[in-house]
Amino acid sequence: MYKNHLKKTPPAAFLQFTLPNLGKLTLAKAAFLYMLGGTLGTLWEVIFNVFFQIANGYTIQFIYCSGSLFTTFNPVYGFGTLVIVIFLRHIRKNWQVFLCGAILGGLVEILLSLLEEALLGTRSWNYTTWPMNIAGRTTIPIMILWGALCMAVIFAFWKPIDRFFEKLPQKTLKVLGWCALVLILFDLALTCAAIFRYVNRSSPAYTAFGDWIDKTFPDSFMRKHFPSMKIKK
Repeated sequence: MYKNHLKKTPPAAFLQFTLPNLGKLTLAKAAFLYMLGGTLGTLWEVIFNVFFQIANGYTIQFIYCSGSLFTTFNPVYGFGTLVIVIFLRHIRKNWQVFLCGAILGGLVEILLSLLEEALLGTRSWNYTTWPMNIAGRTTIPIMILWGALCMAVIFAFWKPIDRFFEKLPQKTLKVLGWCALVLILFDLALTCAAIFRYVNRSSPAYTAFGDWIDKTFPDSFMRKHFPSMKIKK
């Protein structure tokens, strides 16, 4: 009787019964998506810079693109991945994912650029010389790339990752998720502190922590790890 019931159960309902959090963005999934999306974004930036150097006849050299002090989690791509999954994971039509993704991707770039400039006094990207740019903070071609990226994330990335996480022991996943979240928050906090001191290096550090930041992450280190960052005067 139980076997017959399983046979008659629709696949979607059966998956909901066996994998109750399937399709849901739990804290653990969000943390790992941020890390994975940020790392893939860093890899993309590194590859893009290599091809850019080759195309322009420059000597090929490694350029730091993570936007972090010690991890590969690029915040723009990490938060971008989360925004994509949060708002687009229930959309089924390709053109809707592409269109909404292009708009969301552009908004993420604009908002993060404005926040960085307002809170830290720096600007990590400036597209004012690019065609079809929007206030120098994003461009139409880049928004199109965001749309294509969203299609890849939703249809080829999110669903397999979601099922993979659901098949793991849930208690273990929660513990690992909290550990990942602590690492992400520590990374963001330390990176922001280092950038804040980098921007305000002319003023003395009034705390032992600020003094440690200045000695551990001097200007030479910051210029190397944040090569595109410009301090707003």
